[in-house]
Amino acid sequence: MRPPNLLYQRPDLPQEYDGLHLAALYSCFPEFFKQILHPHRDPQELIIASFSALATSAALIPNVYTIYRGKRNYPYLNVLVIMPPASGKGALEFSRILLSEINRSLAKEYEAECKRYEHELQVYKHAVKKGTAIAPPTPPKLYLILISGNTTSARLIQQLADNGANIPLVMLETEIDAVSGMFSGEMGAQNSVIFRQLFQHESVSSARKGDRETLTADTPKMAIILSGTENQVRSLFKGNEDGLLSRFLILEPTPRMEWVSPRPRKGERPMEDHYKELSLKFLRLWKHTQHLEVEVKFTESQWDVLDKIGEELQQRAFVIGGIYAVSIARRHSVMAARFCTILALSRHFDLETCTVPDLGSEIYPTEEDFSASLELTEYSFSKSLKLFQRMPASQPVKTENRLQYNFFATLPAEFHKAEADALAQKLRIAPRTRDRWLSAFVQTGALERIGRGRYKKSPLALMAVAEEQKERIDNFNKDDKMTVTVEIEPQYVSFLNEGGDIIYDIRRAELGDANKYPQGYISTWVFDLAPKSWVTRELVLGLCEFIKQEVPDNKIDWEATYAYIDMFH
Repeated sequence: MRPPNLLYQRPDLPQEYDGLHLAALYSCFPEFFKQILHPHRDPQELIIASFSALATSAALIPNVYTIYRGKRNYPYLNVLVIMPPASGKGALEFSRILLSEINRSLAKEYEAECKRYEHELQVYKHAVKKGTAIAPPTPPKLYLILISGNTTSARLIQQLADNGANIPLVMLETEIDAVSGMFSGEMGAQNSVIFRQLFQHESVSSARKGDRETLTADTPKMAIILSGTENQVRSLFKGNEDGLLSRFLILEPTPRMEWVSPRPRKGERPMEDHYKELSLKFLRLWKHTQHLEVEVKFTESQWDVLDKIGEELQQRAFVIGGIYAVSIARRHSVMAARFCTILALSRHFDLETCTVPDLGSEIYPTEEDFSASLELTEYSFSKSLKLFQRMPASQPVKTENRLQYNFFATLPAEFHKAEADALAQKLRIAPRTRDRWLSAFVQTGALERIGRGRYKKSPLALMAVAEEQKERIDNFNKDDKMTVTVEIEPQYVSFLNEGGDIIYDIRRAELGDANKYPQGYISTWVFDLAPKSWVTRELVLGLCEFIKQEVPDNKIDWEATYAYIDMFH
């Protein structure tokens, strides 16, 4: 390993800047990153460039990992920089240049493969005309390492699937607006789910209509680097209970009021030239690192520190933000391990010769790698908690009327479109209204699409229904009890108020209906009636007995149904 290059040292850096021990952090960086970052003279710009360079450089090591919670954990990070306009967010753009030559090389390979394919296709067509049986050529795949934020989820999954395990993707945009289109409309909630899955390297898939094929990216590897203003952030995260927020490193440097002179410094070349030179070295290095399979391991003492810090972060998150903030602590612990993976590998990179020594199958991070990872993690964690506190709480499921609420609440936790159609017909909901409501539930995140024609209620929506039911109980406790009478008619069981008006009715032919929930099959009508403010325990228990008499051969799980009644009465 080469000795430290004095040209890359930074004695001018402040010991502390914006809560970050900047001088100590920079001194812990491997020479690889010091060579990338040393031209950034402004401390704020250096912080932004450090996070973005780390996230971007992970693209060089697609098969390097650490074992975390029993699974392979690859070093891909999401970074979000939040700053006012004209405050230096553009420093992110330089990191894109680092991968530009790799991307250009992949594009050239694709062009060459297309020419080969066209030639083989002509040979194939000529053979077919002559009656000769030969196999048709296979169209080439376009491999990319950089992808635009202005893309569709189907195109994103297509690229991840084409790239496979050895070519990760990096999405880098200096304006959140470039990706906000992915998070708007009915598909916005689904795209948020895809981004959350990508962080965990979970399989993502997309059904293609043309050839009825389901395209799957099995172990997707992707880094997302974005910047924007406070207002733009609201288009990315729907609230502080949005799980996507906890999967991002947050940078929000304290705004400065002093003027930073744009005057060129003597002897310094344009930053673009510096990064373009590095991009050529990244391409040469990529040829050595792309198929490098190494496990980064932690020592027992390092695991002890990670466990201790993880507990401390979790306690801080819970005290400041409650249960939903805990995910920020847990995922920042994952990010600390990913930082370590990047730093540990890059310490062995030689940017002068663009080579990597034989590392064997496993390496351990140095104490400098470990210390720098924890410092970076703590900085982002503090900023994340502050953003969490400012973000609005996610809205519960909002409905226009009682019927829409009943429709959503009665739907199973997971269901097919046909089940929703049947329920809507039972509740006398028009098809157009049904489809509009389903679309609204998906758009607000109450429902998630999990396949063609398949839906799943989000955890937040399930909690929101429970909260709304509890609110109805509280209202019942506050209000005077309403006197309700029950009339048994040939076609209906009707519930009437004191004035004789029908406030609820059930078709006798549908008395035995039940819906499946995790606890079992609960009576459709008990599920709907029990939370209502005017319903008493005696009334709903009487209905249960009547159902048993009228429809003795039903599939209702009475133990689960009675347990549900106990929640409200």
